[in-house]
Amino acid sequence: ALNWLKLLGKSHQTKPHLSIFNAFLRSCNQNSDLANECLQLMDEQFIGRSEETYGELLKVFYP
Repeated sequence: ALNWLKLLGKSHQTKPHLSIFNAFLRSCNQNSDLANECLQLMDEQFIGRSEETYGELLKVFYP
C-alpha cells in the first residue's frame, strides 16, 4: 500500500488525498516503522495533517 501511495504522488494525473493516508495509518496496527514511512511520504508530497491523522498516530504509537 505504501508503494501505491508513492506511485500516486509521482503521477502527474493523480494526487493522493489526506483521507487515503489516514486510512493507511489506520491499517498500520501499531507498526511504528510503517507509520513513520507514511509520515515521511506525506512530508515529501506536501500532504497536510488533520485531527484524524493525529488520532491515528496516537493509536499507533500509544496503543
